[in-house]
Amino acid sequence: MRRYITMAIWYGSVLAGLCLIAGGALAQSSVRVSAKFIPRKETKEKFAPDPTKLNNIVRYEVEADSSAGVARVTFEVDDQFRLEVKKPPYRYDWDTLNENDGPHTIAIVAYNNNGQTGVLRTKVAVENKLSLGIPYYAEQALEAMRTGDEVTLEHAARKAYKISTAEPDAIRAMALYIGFRGNVDEAMRMLNDRQSGIIDDEVTLEIKGFLQLLRAGRNPNLIAMLPDLRTGLGMAQQRARIIISETKKRISDSSTDPSALLNRGDIFWTYHKYEAAFASYTSAEQLAKEPALLRRIQLRKGIALLRLGRIKEAEDIAKALLKKFGGDYTVQALNGAVLYYQRRYSEAQNMVEKAADKKNLASVMVCSMTDLILGARARAYKQVRDAFKVLDGTETQFAALAVLAEAGEKENARKSFTLAIMNSPLAVSTLSEYAFNSMVFENAPDRFQYALNIFDVALNLEPDNASALSGRAVALYGLKRWKSLTDCLEKLHNADPVSPDLFVLMAAEMSQDPAKAPAIAEALRRANRLDPINFNFKDVPKAEILAAKVMRVRRVLPLTPFVMDRADNPPPVELEEPTTVPAKS
Repeated sequence: MRRYITMAIWYGSVLAGLCLIAGGALAQSSVRVSAKFIPRKETKEKFAPDPTKLNNIVRYEVEADSSAGVARVTFEVDDQFRLEVKKPPYRYDWDTLNENDGPHTIAIVAYNNNGQTGVLRTKVAVENKLSLGIPYYAEQALEAMRTGDEVTLEHAARKAYKISTAEPDAIRAMALYIGFRGNVDEAMRMLNDRQSGIIDDEVTLEIKGFLQLLRAGRNPNLIAMLPDLRTGLGMAQQRARIIISETKKRISDSSTDPSALLNRGDIFWTYHKYEAAFASYTSAEQLAKEPALLRRIQLRKGIALLRLGRIKEAEDIAKALLKKFGGDYTVQALNGAVLYYQRRYSEAQNMVEKAADKKNLASVMVCSMTDLILGARARAYKQVRDAFKVLDGTETQFAALAVLAEAGEKENARKSFTLAIMNSPLAVSTLSEYAFNSMVFENAPDRFQYALNIFDVALNLEPDNASALSGRAVALYGLKRWKSLTDCLEKLHNADPVSPDLFVLMAAEMSQDPAKAPAIAEALRRANRLDPINFNFKDVPKAEILAAKVMRVRRVLPLTPFVMDRADNPPPVELEEPTTVPAKS
């Protein structure tokens, strides 16, 4: 009997030991869980959602760990099952538009391979504010389109569409978002569906034109992009006519309010009606009494005159302002711009260098473009990055297009072109810059034909634009289309009769006739006298070499009324650097 008792005690000890071992294994197999909200980087979100103000789609990411291995993770909202994920990353994209505003609880249950669980509960609050209504979010979506803010566009469009899928404003906002994400065909179908009640008013034309230009800009094939480019620009022209007509009705040219006339001029400028803008600024100047307003108007007159090629008149205004406001950085920028257009590049650099170091936006713009002409590409690159910290807009995207192309960053340059042309579709300067880039930096055998097509689109907008005419002439020279070149040079001569590139192009046109050697030499000498830095050719250059020179001297300075105002009143904090201008130099 004692033996059986001893054996029972022994077996009991062994069993207890096994239970202790198993219990230790189970203890080591506990499931550890943590979670956090993270940005959805594929939609360009930069910051994690605020758990106290969640809206739209938010991403909740879980980290689960167990020595026994994690089998699955489930997500619950207010004790209702939503999602099961069986392998990392354990993420839940929660569409809060399906929830009521107010407090909610997210529960995470992680299971290991032993059937054990780890549970985490998090209190959050949803704040979509759908009560603000469709008009509010539809307008927010439009503004996001104009600034290239994809995150705000998604949020605003989805909210408008959540409120109602039948209201025209909501449909337009959603179509805009769908097109922005890449499905332009579906977006256009929604916009053209007459049963939705959408009409081709100013807003619809803006959205349609934007989407066509977006698709054009994203198309790397310069021939395939042309139909979308032409269609988008046609819609932009139609919209511009509507806005200009409305502006003329709203603000008469006989108005006695100088601020209203300044605003009128700015609207004309936006749609590249520089003569009308200058006339409106002149009327405002005659009425202005307050010194600060008078200075703003005169700065605008100066840059308008430069766009019109009336450089001597711009110089008179710039010098008068410099005499009155000698240490004014924005006034120095205008004087630097005058020197730039006079091809006095070193003097322009000296004029704006100090102001550019102080991050005056207008001076930075002049300095960066001058740096490109003088061969200081690394500094020009840095200048444009500095400009983006003050303003991420059409003007800085144009500057980035120029700098990135010369830095060899073709894909980023194309992105900058897309953003610039979408938000200022009638800008011939942007089209010309892109066409020049195709001649200079592309290796495709048809690059001159590509460029010619884009220059033709630009000249359809502004038939007498000297930069586009000069670029077209270079493309025709590259294609050896002599008769067309002769006709184009006649138009260029009428538009800008004393430009150095005109004389080099005349020499190129005569180069097919050996008997004209003396005339060719004289034309090259005249070009050299006008611009010894860029046109010091002894012989007629090849088309691609000439294209690079003409591209730089015909590049328009991206000075606009908005840039001049922002130069005077920079934002109080620096913005993040855009992805289109990488951090490297």
